[in-house]
Amino acid sequence: MLNFYRFILISVLMTPFSQLMADSAGFMLAADSVEIYYNNAITEKLFKNTRQNYSFMYSQESSPRNLMLSADFELLKYSRPLKTNYLWGPKIGTYLADYNESSVAAVSGGVYFRRPAKDQKKFDFLTELLYAPQITSFTTAEYMWSFKFQVNYALPDNAELNLGYRKIMIKLDDQPVDSFETGVFVGLSARFK
Repeated sequence: MLNFYRFILISVLMTPFSQLMADSAGFMLAADSVEIYYNNAITEKLFKNTRQNYSFMYSQESSPRNLMLSADFELLKYSRPLKTNYLWGPKIGTYLADYNESSVAAVSGGVYFRRPAKDQKKFDFLTELLYAPQITSFTTAEYMWSFKFQVNYALPDNAELNLGYRKIMIKLDDQPVDSFETGVFVGLSARFK
């Protein structure tokens, strides 16, 4: 439990520096995990025509300590409108994890579906599905996949309340498929720009 409190302390101390690197930052809490993340909106900084998300997750599901660094990118150049105010498009992600005493590194591909907020509606939502086959796993993982559904509700002072459900499954060599993190989460994020 001490490691969990250290993670919270580091997360709080890093928050002021996130304004230099990101358009928004936040944290998410679930029953057995915590995540901090930084988002860059459409940018010309690193990767053109992408929406970027960088995160660090600490989970106690299925073993006392699991850590994951991830970076994923919505490829906006290939996004397509769906009906009036919806977008869908390809998404790629990379994962580095310490999971059940194994190191996992993978590249994933998938799709996202997004409904941006409108002036009269203060919420938006995002759904994403990513899969990393064995070909793109560089260590002991056979495959991994993740699913997320998230609703963001606008709050005063450029803040958002985040609610959702996430499932991350990893299949290690010679082991059954196991959950890195599964369940409902709640979070809070702040926009800087």
